[in-house]
Amino acid sequence: MCDLTKENFQQFFPEVKEHIEKAAFIALDLEFSGLTAEIDHVNSLFDSAEFRYQKLKMMAKKFTIPQFGLTAFVKTKETNCYKAYTYNFYIFPASWGSVDSWLTCQASSLKFLCCHEFDFNKWIYKGVSYLSIEQEEELKSQMKQSPFNLARDIDDDYMLKEILRKVRDWLMEEQEDVICLGEFDALQRLYLQLALKKAFPSVHVEIKDSGEVVASRLTSAESSTDEHQIAENLLDNLLGFSKVIRLLIKSKKPLIGHNCLTDMLLIYENFIHPLPDKLSEFKKIIHDLFPVIIDTKILIRENRKSLRGLGIDIGSTALQSLYLTLKNSAAKLSALNPPTIIIHHTSPKYEHAEHLHEAGYDSYLAGFIFIKLAHMLTVTKLGRASSPLITFHDYVQSIQPSVNKLYLMRANIGYVSLKGSDPSYNIPGWLYVQSKDSSALDASELAELFEGYSTVDVRLIDRKTAIIAVSSFIGCRNILKDFKSDGQLLVRKYNIFQHNKLVRYSLWGSLALMGAICVWALLGDQKSSDVG
Repeated sequence: MCDLTKENFQQFFPEVKEHIEKAAFIALDLEFSGLTAEIDHVNSLFDSAEFRYQKLKMMAKKFTIPQFGLTAFVKTKETNCYKAYTYNFYIFPASWGSVDSWLTCQASSLKFLCCHEFDFNKWIYKGVSYLSIEQEEELKSQMKQSPFNLARDIDDDYMLKEILRKVRDWLMEEQEDVICLGEFDALQRLYLQLALKKAFPSVHVEIKDSGEVVASRLTSAESSTDEHQIAENLLDNLLGFSKVIRLLIKSKKPLIGHNCLTDMLLIYENFIHPLPDKLSEFKKIIHDLFPVIIDTKILIRENRKSLRGLGIDIGSTALQSLYLTLKNSAAKLSALNPPTIIIHHTSPKYEHAEHLHEAGYDSYLAGFIFIKLAHMLTVTKLGRASSPLITFHDYVQSIQPSVNKLYLMRANIGYVSLKGSDPSYNIPGWLYVQSKDSSALDASELAELFEGYSTVDVRLIDRKTAIIAVSSFIGCRNILKDFKSDGQLLVRKYNIFQHNKLVRYSLWGSLALMGAICVWALLGDQKSSDVG
């Protein structure tokens, strides 16, 4: 079973739980309903880690997760093999009583999902519900006052009004002892039980194995289902996918993702608590919840040289490209005795066909990439003779320098460290560009002019000056070299004291103030001498 919706979630949840508990590691992937909270919130080489966090925080508060992919990689005993149990969850935020989340989408993101055959009907009609901890506590508080508080306002529910009318007419007729109310999904069945018990205490509501709801008259010797238990079951159903997240937190199993910083922010915002104000707070909390997170983007970035030594030349680090590179290198790596990965028969559609940008499939790719890379890097460190004896613990120890680092795309540093300090700047700084004549600078034209040297971002200071952030040292050096004698543009290394007007004016102001104080002090001393 690959796709999980509210129709089969309760049935397969015990299986998901079992595989999480048995797994050596869990690979995750998320699809988003949007990517940028504001039009100017695109990634930029000018972004510090803190500034990027604030952008992503706004994004995580605004958008939701339509699809959550999870693959549990279970090591088979006494063999060099991992079984991959992949689940593709369609999830939809719970709306119940006072709990009602905003659902925002970005047109480009929905178009992207459409291009990859995303099933919007499954998402909206059949998505597994979920609650954050705050939302759960809110409903629990209402339940504590009265379990019937979870029976929503009748005026807001046409279906319930019709069923209540039907039961009322049935009671007045006093003919049949039993009335069939129809078939409903799990949440609707619990809702009906609670609402009917509230409206008609003398009626017993029973749910058949088929999903059919049946009401019958209570005799004086019979008692109906306890309303507190019904309310507890209803809340458990609303929690839905949140229970999977809590299993992951409880298990403390290593989590694998690919470029997964945004994923972790969305997980925290949607299922746990509102994101904290500062990046430092988020890093501490997320590390406590998930002590081992491995980003395959970082694993590649920090180990290209070692992989090249094994004959593996990594070009693109996009998920599919990485997967194909490693899959097609199987012959080269056979001498290293790499582990075999088998997609379990419960995920048949991923075994013989690609489903790119479906969260379940992408989570499998991330886990496949991780285990292949980890094995190669561990063999490089421990020696080829150790290959058949390598354990998963050896993998984690061998790649420890890359653990708990989350890749930061197009920023002034390469990653966020969940454990310890973030790195210092890893881009070559900024360039200062000034027009030598009266013509105004254009940001897009400057970007086009310099993009042949490196990835660049442009920030205009005024009509004649700009700052250019360059991603590579070689590109920066070549720009300075080629534009040294340019007739139209003056290009220099940016110097905050020379090129920042505010800093320059503040510095001159401070110097002027210090000069005035010195003069005043000298004059004061002179007057004292004259009086003496």
